Amino acid sequence: MFFLARSGKKKAVEDMAGIIQYYFMLGDDISDFGERMASPLEAAGFKVISGGNDNGLHPSSSFSPVYWQFAALGGSHVWALTFSSEGGLKEAQQYLQALEEQAGVDLDMILGQATVVVAAEHNWDELLIQAAALMGRVAPEEVALRNGRLLRYALSPTQACYLSPSEVCQTNDTFFWRQGLAQIEAQQLNAGIVGRLLRDQLTQVKRESTTLERELSLILHANLVSAQGAQKEADELDTQLNTLISSYGKIVGSRHLVAQGRVRLLTLVNQLNRQLRQDSVLDPVQPLFDRWMEGYQESLDELSQVESGLEHAQRDYLAGIEVVRSRIDMMNNRSNLATQAQIRALMEQNTEMQKQSLVFQYAAGLIEFIVLAYYSHSLWKNLAHDSYLLIPSSIQFAIVLLFSGCAVYCTHLLAEYMQGEHEVRGKMIAALIVMAALLLIIIIGTIITGPAVAIPGVMVGH
Repeated sequence: MFFLARSGKKKAVEDMAGIIQYYFMLGDDISDFGERMASPLEAAGFKVISGGNDNGLHPSSSFSPVYWQFAALGGSHVWALTFSSEGGLKEAQQYLQALEEQAGVDLDMILGQATVVVAAEHNWDELLIQAAALMGRVAPEEVALRNGRLLRYALSPTQACYLSPSEVCQTNDTFFWRQGLAQIEAQQLNAGIVGRLLRDQLTQVKRESTTLERELSLILHANLVSAQGAQKEADELDTQLNTLISSYGKIVGSRHLVAQGRVRLLTLVNQLNRQLRQDSVLDPVQPLFDRWMEGYQESLDELSQVESGLEHAQRDYLAGIEVVRSRIDMMNNRSNLATQAQIRALMEQNTEMQKQSLVFQYAAGLIEFIVLAYYSHSLWKNLAHDSYLLIPSSIQFAIVLLFSGCAVYCTHLLAEYMQGEHEVRGKMIAALIVMAALLLIIIIGTIITGPAVAIPGVMVGH
């Protein structure tokens, strides 16, 4: 809650002017929190007011029991209440705890709390003595106001307590107590949450970056001293390339995460700085604000350094990827050259085989031609011996050669046509026609030059 959780040995401050309690939470939680708190508060005489209503926030109204809510910068929301404490600080703390227990609120949903304790007249020194006893070693930070003083005790990263004399609250700066101070505390809280989250992320990023740098060094060293088989080297290079690409993606992601966090924290710090410097109640020039900004600037500088380091690591990994890819390209080039040499040897061997095949084809065609010519001549001679004797040998030789050549040529064209080369169809038909014409000439010549055939009443032949 706040420092009232510890009971003091001195007598409680009597006739305390009032207490303002702020609860900071996300927008999704404030409705549930408000609904739970409304019933016990209204039963105790509290009234709800709008955030723009000044009633109940000025000591002249004796801190009437009221509650209200409003949105703070940075996405958080504030639920606030105020009341006067006729007893001591301990009684006020017990009163708040009783209200929270009756409401059954879950304090884990609360991002943080801040309490403003306003001392009654002539009790400021006594309140400081009691606070010193209750706070222990927590030293206050003095917030300089234009018309007074305000002490801030940072009890934890999510809890703060403010002490103020009543004469400060008796000015007309009621908006500051209604929302202004809570807005500043909300910005402090948001910046603290983001800063702690970023510190955790930076720790993880630094640890991962160290591992990745070591990994890159090992890979580059392995590429310098590598001396192994081509296949094993190719497999290792592929593994290294996949590892480098994966690690490069991690570095890019980490850099993006750090850059986003730095921008977010910078936005919160700039908003907080504007609030501190522009608030009409606060003194814009004071060492406390400078110390706060210096602390945030150190975090921002650290984020910038980490981002710069990740940028260098990103370039190093790109260079490492290029090195491995260059080695892979060199290996591929050597492999391509070897393959081209083998293809060249195969082509030369194929050319030789084609030459030999052509020789064999010519030889086979010549043999086929000779065999066909011989058997054609023999067949003609045996089937029409008389006609064969009457036909001059030169004509026999020419006709047999032409017929055999056409037959061999037509056979080759038919084989090509059967293999799918249909463009030889015209040549094949022409060769068949010539071969048929020669065969017809042989038949007609044989008939004309054949022996006479006796027909009753007719003399045919010689």
